[in-house]
Amino acid sequence: MRVYSLILIVWILGGCTNIQVQTLHESPELVCIQNNPKVIVKDFLPAVINEFQSRGIETYVYDGHIPPDDCNYIMTYTARRAWDMTLFMHTADIYINNTKGELVAKAHYDCGSGLNMNKYKSTETKVNMMMQDLFSN
Repeated sequence: MRVYSLILIVWILGGCTNIQVQTLHESPELVCIQNNPKVIVKDFLPAVINEFQSRGIETYVYDGHIPPDDCNYIMTYTARRAWDMTLFMHTADIYINNTKGELVAKAHYDCGSGLNMNKYKSTETKVNMMMQDLFSN
């Protein structure tokens, strides 16, 4: 019985949402976003673009590996979904590099597992949490 109780406690505690951020200290006018066709969380990129725009930052999405010449900041991303009674965004990563290829900011989201009800929040809400931390100075 103790073993089952311990397993249940670990499973419940393992369900914490985790957001890790390296804050963006600059205030860019434009961020170019490298389109990632492997991401099947369809509402992720629109949510990211909306978050940039709400902060007065223009975005330009491009295909391929070579950004346009006028891009001083390049964002790459991943987002994965999972299933637990419904599909939801499980993890996401945002990386922002300068033109020298140096990482200037990053954000990681992991909704955890177990009984964490935050996993059912919308992708837009999760992206908002990431971006708030990414831009907090």
